[in-house]
Amino acid sequence: MMKSSLEDFETGWYGMKVRLDIADIDKLIEYLQLLRKDDEYHFHIFSTAFEKNSGGISDVEFSRKIDSEISNMEIGA
Repeated sequence: MMKSSLEDFETGWYGMKVRLDIADIDKLIEYLQLLRKDDEYHFHIFSTAFEKNSGGISDVEFSRKIDSEISNMEIGA
């Protein structure tokens, strides 16, 4: 299962870290392939500790960007 955390840059901006195990990587690839095939498809990564913790990352949704939307993030390594 995944492990996520937020990083506060103390500038009004935040970073999000997501640590994946091999099964998570395989599932993410599968879901991204489905997203590539179907522009209506979407999926989430979500907290399994939502009720146990007082704060953190609850949910992240992945969906296709439409051409008219302005980009504000990139993928990099």
